[in-house]
Amino acid sequence: MSQTLNLNTNRLNIAIVAVMLAFLVLGCDAWVTLNGHVLDDSGNPIAGANIIVTQNNEKVANEFTEKDGSFHIFKNIAPGPIGSKIVKVTVSKDNYETFETEFNWTVDDNVMSHGNLVFTLKRIR
Repeated sequence: MSQTLNLNTNRLNIAIVAVMLAFLVLGCDAWVTLNGHVLDDSGNPIAGANIIVTQNNEKVANEFTEKDGSFHIFKNIAPGPIGSKIVKVTVSKDNYETFETEFNWTVDDNVMSHGNLVFTLKRIR
């Protein structure tokens, strides 16, 4: 009887640990960090430029540049399946052409970080 109880207790413990690990792995957050500046085609900073980050066509960040054209985005994004992810960055400002780019990153890393980015917007003439 004691061996049966210990065996059942061990199985229960293993099941609890497996469920906890599943929640841990599935619930892990991923982070996107982008830093840099937005400039016009003459090299001048653009204040108030809108930077939108999307993943799977869902907006995960919506930030604006500072007076000096700088931006810092540090956002928690939903975890996804293991493998490659594409994060799209759109930069816009009235009277300028919209700029779009994509970053490909691996979810295994759990962090996508790009620093010293410079996005140049062309003025609409």
